[in-house]
Amino acid sequence: MGAIYEVYLDVMAIQNLLSDVVSLAAVNLILQKRRSLLRILAFACFGTVLNCFLFVSVSWGWYLFCVHCLIHPAVLLLLFREKHIVEFAKEYVFSYLCNFLLGGIRQVFFMNLGRVAGYEAAGVFGIVLFVLGILWCRQMLRERLRYRKACLYFNGKMAEVRVLNDSGNLLHDVYSGKMVSLVGRELFMQKFQDIPPTRLVPYTSLGCEDGLLEVLSIDGMKIFGNQEIFIEKPVVGLADGKLFDGKPYQMIVNVQELENEKFGG
Repeated sequence: MGAIYEVYLDVMAIQNLLSDVVSLAAVNLILQKRRSLLRILAFACFGTVLNCFLFVSVSWGWYLFCVHCLIHPAVLLLLFREKHIVEFAKEYVFSYLCNFLLGGIRQVFFMNLGRVAGYEAAGVFGIVLFVLGILWCRQMLRERLRYRKACLYFNGKMAEVRVLNDSGNLLHDVYSGKMVSLVGRELFMQKFQDIPPTRLVPYTSLGCEDGLLEVLSIDGMKIFGNQEIFIEKPVVGLADGKLFDGKPYQMIVNVQELENEKFGG
């Protein structure tokens, strides 16, 4: 004879809503989807309402099928509007991983703090810990994406440097039309033992409204990350070494240039 469980629909709805909001927000943060919290809350409510309706309307087997194969994919598609199947698969898998992790953390808090602080407080502590963990992971991911390793190729020599991806670097060479990456003059001379004839391009920066920067074209530059990006004949600007003093990077590359090379722009 099977066991009989008593389910409170309001409690189920609140737990489901909290789990969905936190997991969708985690996907939004880690995968950098840039959806507003209000939009996430709206679609989490939409999914919760459908879940509760199906729970009281269909059998348990059909309920599980509809939730995991119809409702949850629909919420992800409507929220993030991802058209590529691989990216959608990442969202789907990551959202479930977040749900499982959140459920495990909450269960640990329930078992250890539930009787002492109350089950509601234990649940809140679990969610707070999970959110802090997601924010930490996002920060680590941003740091990894911001700083990369690169190899510069010039006159048959190769130099390895650490680069900063900077969307604020808008320098471009008026002669070739290419974006300008910045590297210290002293470092360039140390790596390649020579500086060929350069050309001057105008630039504007804080404290210098009308400046001139020495630039030259090198043979190539390879940026390492999730995938290798090779830039042929990049333009490099020779900056004052003070720009890099005390910094964890030795070169500044414009993010837009990386995106153009990645997508063949």
